[in-house]
Amino acid sequence: MIEQRATPGVYVTEVDGFSSTVVAVPTGIPVFLGYTEKNGAKAANATLPVRISSLAEYIDIFGAAPQIEYDYVSNSQATPPYQANNAAPAFGLYFGLELFFNNGGGICYVLSLGTYDEVIAAGAFGKDAYTNALPIASGCTEADLLVMPDAVHLSLDDWASVSQLALQSCEQSQHLMCVLDVRNGYLPADGTAQDPITGGTGSGGFYRIAGLGEEFNKYGVSYYPWLNTNIVSMSDIDYRWISATTLALLVADLTTEAPTLFPPSATDAPAPRLQSYLSIVSSLTQAGDAVAVRQRHQSLMAVSPLYQTCMNNIATSVNLLPPAAAMAGVYARTDHTFGVFQSPANYFHPLQRMRQRPGCSLISVLSAR
Repeated sequence: MIEQRATPGVYVTEVDGFSSTVVAVPTGIPVFLGYTEKNGAKAANATLPVRISSLAEYIDIFGAAPQIEYDYVSNSQATPPYQANNAAPAFGLYFGLELFFNNGGGICYVLSLGTYDEVIAAGAFGKDAYTNALPIASGCTEADLLVMPDAVHLSLDDWASVSQLALQSCEQSQHLMCVLDVRNGYLPADGTAQDPITGGTGSGGFYRIAGLGEEFNKYGVSYYPWLNTNIVSMSDIDYRWISATTLALLVADLTTEAPTLFPPSATDAPAPRLQSYLSIVSSLTQAGDAVAVRQRHQSLMAVSPLYQTCMNNIATSVNLLPPAAAMAGVYARTDHTFGVFQSPANYFHPLQRMRQRPGCSLISVLSAR
């Protein structure tokens, strides 16, 4: 159709002979490697990374959160207060995805390394699953970030080996960057042998994985320390989060505490309230009707300072999480809100559903993005 011009003259209309040579691609899309309740059989191909865009979609394909059990310790002053029992480990993928979506993440990929039951049957986390999965994850061309929330549960040697292998995979793929978590990143960087960054030697701890050299390190970034979050609410926690092997210790401590809560009457006869309380304490087991469990839990929470401390310690332990998944969400939100030119390191995002540990700042300990 001839365009009508308002004034006489010579006009040139340029017509593109080819499509644009610069194609916009999505960014801020991580591929998560971790353990799941189910093996993802509902997906079209469970052996490849599965594309999801919400936690509900993840639950539909891979199942729910893990049921973690912690070993009760009397008067624990450790950080975290309790350690997860090997019979019900603290799998991190589910909670990592929740942090990712809560902090601005959208589309991501999930590659299951295996089921919870498989790890429990093996008795430990192993690096072979990562060795097999990393080449597959590298083939996910839409993703540009790699996150491994469960890698922090590996032994020190296996964790360092897997982290280096991840950096090498990212260098080879040329489209991925690792967001690595610091193993035992809840401990202080105080220069001792337990220092999670230097290991007390300058070449131990997290710095062990930097031995590949800058050519590979530039494909990774990590943040320290771990974060206190509120992913798991206190209303979701009860005494069933205590491992069966240590629940008897809690019952013994509660029994010892009971007389201080209900002093005997003037006749030295056991007070009815004390008898009722001890009956509740003696009935604490892993099994039981959910309604009865909730009633016992609420009764103990209302009366026992020891039980309150125990539940608070569980909440602290389960909510102390590595920050890589949350930062992947921040990357995605920054890219979608501002653009890839805006570095998350130079723009403050208030992290959602988490609070910074007192006296600590979130710092990068590998090459910046």
